[in-house]
Amino acid sequence: MPILLAADTGVRPLTSSSALTWLQGAGLQLPDHVDEDGLDLFVETRTKVYRETEGQAFIGDLEAFLQVRMSIRLALRNLTAYEEHLEAQQVTSGLVRELLGVKSAKKLDGELQEHVERVVNELLDEELDYVEECRASLHAQLDWHSSGTVDKGAPTSRVLEKALTALNKNTAKDEAKLRYYEPMRALLMGRGFVVSPPGTPLGAIFPASDWVRDIQLPGLFERRAKALTDELVQRYQLLGDDRSALTRMLKPPPVPPGKQSADNLWKAILQAFVSAVGCLCVSWTRHEEGGRTVYVPVLGLSGVVQEAPNERYFSKYCRHLALPTWEPDPAVDVGKAELPELEKEVETAREKVKKKAAELSKLGLMGKKPRKPKDEDERSLLSEYARLDADRNDVVARKDTALKKLNEELAKEAVQLGLWVNYDEMIRRTNLAAVGYRARELLRLRKPARQALLSYVSFRENKAHESLIIEGHPVPTLKDRAVGVDLWICGWHSLNCAEPAALMTASSFFCEGTDVVVCFPYEGLQDTGPFRNRPKETCAWCASVELGFRSLSRNPGQVDASKQSGQWLTQLTIHTLAEPSRALPSEAEFDAFDDTNPVAVSTRRTLSGTLAGFGLSLVKNNNLDDRAYSDVVETKIGRVRSMYHMLGLLDPLVIALDRPLFGRSKSKGPGSSISSGRGRRPRPSQPPSKDKDKDKGTSSKVGAWSKKAEAQVRYLAAAKLYNADVHRNYALTENPGGGDCMYYAFADGLRRNARVPGPTPFGGERTAEAMTLRENAAEMTARLIQRGVGISPGMFRDMAPSGETLQTLALASESMDQLRLDAWAEVRLRRALGPDFVFRDTDPRYPQFVALAESFVIAAINRDGVLRARLNALAEAYEAGQRRRRQWAGDLDFRGLVLSNRVNLRMHYVDASDTGIQNRNGHRVDTYNFQELWRQYFGTDVMPSGVTIDIFHVNDNHYVFGRRL
Repeated sequence: MPILLAADTGVRPLTSSSALTWLQGAGLQLPDHVDEDGLDLFVETRTKVYRETEGQAFIGDLEAFLQVRMSIRLALRNLTAYEEHLEAQQVTSGLVRELLGVKSAKKLDGELQEHVERVVNELLDEELDYVEECRASLHAQLDWHSSGTVDKGAPTSRVLEKALTALNKNTAKDEAKLRYYEPMRALLMGRGFVVSPPGTPLGAIFPASDWVRDIQLPGLFERRAKALTDELVQRYQLLGDDRSALTRMLKPPPVPPGKQSADNLWKAILQAFVSAVGCLCVSWTRHEEGGRTVYVPVLGLSGVVQEAPNERYFSKYCRHLALPTWEPDPAVDVGKAELPELEKEVETAREKVKKKAAELSKLGLMGKKPRKPKDEDERSLLSEYARLDADRNDVVARKDTALKKLNEELAKEAVQLGLWVNYDEMIRRTNLAAVGYRARELLRLRKPARQALLSYVSFRENKAHESLIIEGHPVPTLKDRAVGVDLWICGWHSLNCAEPAALMTASSFFCEGTDVVVCFPYEGLQDTGPFRNRPKETCAWCASVELGFRSLSRNPGQVDASKQSGQWLTQLTIHTLAEPSRALPSEAEFDAFDDTNPVAVSTRRTLSGTLAGFGLSLVKNNNLDDRAYSDVVETKIGRVRSMYHMLGLLDPLVIALDRPLFGRSKSKGPGSSISSGRGRRPRPSQPPSKDKDKDKGTSSKVGAWSKKAEAQVRYLAAAKLYNADVHRNYALTENPGGGDCMYYAFADGLRRNARVPGPTPFGGERTAEAMTLRENAAEMTARLIQRGVGISPGMFRDMAPSGETLQTLALASESMDQLRLDAWAEVRLRRALGPDFVFRDTDPRYPQFVALAESFVIAAINRDGVLRARLNALAEAYEAGQRRRRQWAGDLDFRGLVLSNRVNLRMHYVDASDTGIQNRNGHRVDTYNFQELWRQYFGTDVMPSGVTIDIFHVNDNHYVFGRRL
């Protein structure tokens, strides 16, 4: 069933043309960035019935549909460019030497070289596996959005019924996490998110319309981030206490259907589905795009997975985070408690008892029906057996006592050994990560975020050693603490949180590791109240690895009030403010186990809260009073972060912020060209996509702009202005005197089709007609300047602008040049056009191309407050200069450039004042050939045209002569 429109006359299918008619009749129009191709695709592939009054809802659904498709396509292009770069890599001996820091080949051991070559080749294979997994996921999501109802994704009663089937009371919570995965993933896709690949923790990229580009001043984003994030959480209903919330979407009714009350099993199931998502985080990553900063919100959910974590799960997790291959936890083995001497003594005593029992059994004195002893000898035999049995029991008791004591000693040894094993494992994993990071740098591969590195080197899944958990720490004070590293600082491991899920999602989508500049955790377990914005304290693991996070401030007794008002006292906790400014030098002395070292001290101070001096320490959200991190936890976090510093992982250069947004598809850089390559095992063929608008051409070529291409883009931008602005703002008539002459006159913004009879343009009644058609060109052009049109060195000719104005012009020109380049690059991306494609006005799609490019430019100007202010200043300066000049010819300078790609244009400024110099027709005439100006400004020659236009400006009037060559 296609898109349908329910009108008074009945229900009828919508086509793109009928949809436009419907919207125009309702006084609505499509946004500039929506073209007919996108409209066609939407009405052909999706299904929904709209009422005649729902035009705005139709436009919103259409925009969301095109937006998520564009996000996926950008990610796919970026991914393909990265894959081609991977395929071109070759692992050579030179690379190995550079990786190991060995200058001479003679100094490189052959076995070591082979080992490193194998490791790097495995790394490249892992990256190609990552590419395949990401591509499969993105194509599947593209297909999901290319069919079915517009509103699909919301959970149905059948989904809830399936989720509640055959749940076990004892394992209900673990099973609930698994059953949330598919419905939650579908709901997020239905709301326009791009979700993480299957088999990985659930995370999602917010729709591109929620990315923040208009905050460029340092520190301003951090001040606005809380309000921005709360608004996103509320708008997308991520939190809440009922089934409308993402975290409670499978919440069962309080009582089973058809029953009067809930039994214990149902209560357990209800609690399991309410508490399945313990934490939800909105993490903001920061990227660079065209010299400007872009903040992207990424959603992460704790513990919502497709299947129970296993080796395959962790391997895929590490692969998508650009980390070394996952390996199981190292064993903490202090050996088995054994007492061989006592065991031998016990065995001897048992043999004696067994032998004596056999002897008595033969005499009938032992067994099922033993007889009474007949004489003293038999009584003596029984007495001896009793003595041997007592001796055996004594030996067993002595062995049990000694064994218990030994086990207690071994348990203490296990604690200390576990701490030391963790220490050794952190060093080993850091070495692996360092080799991989260096290889990735040399091969220009994606690099992991620093937070991912920290979580990896301190990862411990195994919690079999209960003495390693917080409650079992040997000394619960800040001094006399056991030496070593406790990697079980809270009740879950470092990759179980919502934050690493968001990191992994960003790495999968952007094809590059990216750190989170600030994270906002929200409560998934407890009730949130009507405002659905209850924050949560950051867990101990996230507090160990994150750059910055939102924390709760102390406000005891106010939980209920905050839930009802939606007002929560919070503060930003920023680790990087107190971190060392550079990595620890290799020769420096640093004791990571000293709880008074600078990193441990600064960590405790940071986790106490930036407002602790005012009584606003960091607290838990259950009562807004208890400390978020106890002394023991603070010390453990300080110990782990001290290890990070000792291992060089707190190096600010490792932080992955401000990396180019989709940088792979824009500039692949050295070593990315396709050559013979390293080879690769045959890759499984991608199943054919159901998407009707699939890519055309090789996306790896996108962004490879040469100087020639840049000049072409500028040329095309001007050609577009001819179509969009000149036709709209000029009146065109034939030469009333016949021949090939054309007449241009400023109009009032409407195209005039009437042909005006009369004599030739230069005389008689035609002069009066020209004056009736004139427009205040300075004011009109100023409006165009505010939109970025006409920014060129020629715009202030003969106006003597100030130095400040010229500087503003230079900055605005540079920005506009880049915006136009980006706009036409976006057109190529959206239309799957290669860099060699030439935009021609004979192409029937050409009007769509130029309109799309212009919409990108206008949207970019609207987002850039600095550029907008510069354009307004230029517009004011232009109007003031024209008023001083008392003629309106200068506004044609840039329009002349526009026109000159269609005609041979010459402009003559005639000084008709009494002081004018007698030269031609009694007055001075300054002539400008716009083909020359075009060549100077755009760097390209203009093909000669068959028509020449001469424009004469006399005082406030202008006259146009035209002739065919």
